[in-house]
Amino acid sequence: MRIGFALPQFGPLAHHPEDIARFARQAEELGADSLWVGDRLLAPVDPIVGYAGTDVIPSEFRAALDPFAVLATAAAATERAELGTDVINAPWYPPALLARTLTTIDLLSAGRLLVGLGTGWSPEEYEAVDVPMAERGRRLDECLDALDAWWTRNPVEYRGDHWT
Repeated sequence: MRIGFALPQFGPLAHHPEDIARFARQAEELGADSLWVGDRLLAPVDPIVGYAGTDVIPSEFRAALDPFAVLATAAAATERAELGTDVINAPWYPPALLARTLTTIDLLSAGRLLVGLGTGWSPEEYEAVDVPMAERGRRLDECLDALDAWWTRNPVEYRGDHWT
């Protein structure tokens, strides 16, 4: 059996970013095989769609640290545990920036990054990043194609409907 833990990035723990490195280091010392982050941008007051089939957003999502900064901190504090995203809402990010960020974390962690990409479910988060939610599936597909080009070709070139 392999055991992983969520890094302290949501809720009251988000108000104590100084504890991320300590948590990551201690979890690894205790045998954790992996450390994980999620991707929440905001918690709407009156959500159109709630979390996990409800009509509300958990109070823990009212405070959230950037998943990439949390992973970079954990990468610097650990040596063995894999570092994962569960999941990054890829359509929110330009693929070139996402590729650079994920590549940097993978290099900082000596190749320990596990990337999970998805689309998310919150209309308000999509509105906040000025991305039409109805395009999230097409944008994810295009983002995956752009990331593949970024990580497999040199020099890289990609032209799509949303990103070039």
